[in-house]
Amino acid sequence: MSVILDLMEYASNNDVQSAYVSSNGANIITSNADFETWAAGDTSNPTDWLTYGAGLSIAKESSIIWGGLYSAKLTRGGTDCSLYRSCLNGQTGAWWEGKTLTVGAWCYATVANRVRVLIGDDTDNYYGSYHTGDSTWQYLTVSRTFPSGLTAINGGCRVSDGDTSGYFDSFTAVQ
Repeated sequence: MSVILDLMEYASNNDVQSAYVSSNGANIITSNADFETWAAGDTSNPTDWLTYGAGLSIAKESSIIWGGLYSAKLTRGGTDCSLYRSCLNGQTGAWWEGKTLTVGAWCYATVANRVRVLIGDDTDNYYGSYHTGDSTWQYLTVSRTFPSGLTAINGGCRVSDGDTSGYFDSFTAVQ
């Protein structure tokens, strides 16, 4: 059964997350999915997250946020960049064979076709649709059904194809 939510009908991010989780299963990202914790500092990776890409900068953002106190601001500086984390959820790649993972995040962008979410594994990266660049928060997703033989499954946020910033909040990964 597929559930479609009109996200505009909810008063807060917590209400959206509650509806999403109760409809489709629990978010397997149980720590810092909302980018509230930055133990290494305001311009280091958020706790439990990694970055990829030369020339990127990351910052804890307190003015452009979807929910909570902070979002993650990822700025591309010359090469495509990502903020990502493992979605294996304590399982092996073999456990994920034939299963589908959907990741999503609230994303904010001022430039079209630069900001999106991704699922990466041993073979490639798979991307969702781009943000429209209209200076609004949009919930972007991507799904992937996994083949056999994988050892890594990551979910993340991406800024690509031109130097700009993207803002990310309330990341979800649901099997």
